[in-house]
Amino acid sequence: MLKLNLKRLLIDDAKRWYKLASAQLAIAGGVIVAGVVADPTIVGQVVAVLPAALVPFAPPVVGVIAAAVPIVVRLWRQTPPSTPAPATD
Repeated sequence: MLKLNLKRLLIDDAKRWYKLASAQLAIAGGVIVAGVVADPTIVGQVVAVLPAALVPFAPPVVGVIAAAVPIVVRLWRQTPPSTPAPATD
């Protein structure tokens, strides 16, 4: 039988994944994408409020931000998530 040892593949704090900034960013990005998919007119409304001179620059700027922010957040030094105190019996 094939035994898969996931613990050696994951980071030490994998149990507290929701406290990591990269996971929080991924959740926020997922919510934004879900909102755009649910109502695609949102993109048109946002572009409509931009000055005409900035509209051509919007796609490259959004692309650079979408690529750079996850990389920066992943590389940013984070304080380790607090470890729960051991239970005393």
